[in-house]
Amino acid sequence: MRLFACTLLGSAERAFYDAAIRRLVDLYGRLLRPVPSESAHVTYAFIAHLDDERLPVALDALRSAASRLEPTAVTIGHPQVVFAGREARLIDIRIVDGGAALARFAEEIAAALEAALPGAPINRSRSPHVTLARFRRGTSRRAAQPVVESLGQRDALPLRHVQFADVQLVSSELTAQGPIYTVLASVVLGDSAR
Repeated sequence: MRLFACTLLGSAERAFYDAAIRRLVDLYGRLLRPVPSESAHVTYAFIAHLDDERLPVALDALRSAASRLEPTAVTIGHPQVVFAGREARLIDIRIVDGGAALARFAEEIAAALEAALPGAPINRSRSPHVTLARFRRGTSRRAAQPVVESLGQRDALPLRHVQFADVQLVSSELTAQGPIYTVLASVVLGDSAR
């Protein structure tokens, strides 16, 4: 199974960003594929493949790491288009305040998973962000420009101030209709009662 450790945004924030991306997809649907609804999150570590029987070990490692972390206040920035070379890749939102704490979350969680799951293909998150949508392959910078301009209207998507108080372990099943995410566990940060 494919897994990732993350913090899901609160239900109000998930609904807010889902609605914003739906508006963009209504305008530019030929260019964009939104992430699954109700799934906006910050990823800390990704496991490309884990045998089912090792799942309890991954859960224990996540609980252990989460017990050493404390809830933190986070400010979510404005959405932006991320480019790679000549192509538009995705729409994401950077964490503008609290990013150092989330980088520590990623370090602790990835290290715990690596120690508990030797040989598992674990990728650490490079920077705390929330992915909202992906561009279809081959979308040029020029084709993406209307999306860039829509996102440039800052009043449409203001900063959001939230509290990150838990982490989740989520499975990701790839299907022809897009990924299906299933929350396997949710762990409260700083909770040493395991």
